[in-house]
Amino acid sequence: MYSILTSLLVWFFFTSEQDVVISVVKKLKGFTITDHVNDSTTHVVCGGPRRTLNILHAITRGCWIVRKEWVCILLLFVDILTF
Repeated sequence: MYSILTSLLVWFFFTSEQDVVISVVKKLKGFTITDHVNDSTTHVVCGGPRRTLNILHAITRGCWIVRKEWVCILLLFVDILTF
């Protein structure tokens, strides 16, 4: 899908929600998952409205801040396109 793996930060979820998001992201095969914003981070999947240093750092780096539903919709589109 991508020639260079980009990272995705999964932030502020309950453990069960985080496990679901991580499993979906692994199915997409285009991202690595990190626990902090770094040079390769392009998206932050956030479990709720938060103003933390990680979120602010992601915003200043130009990362997309998305909800967990975005990951599920993305998986749906990938399934449709690869059908």
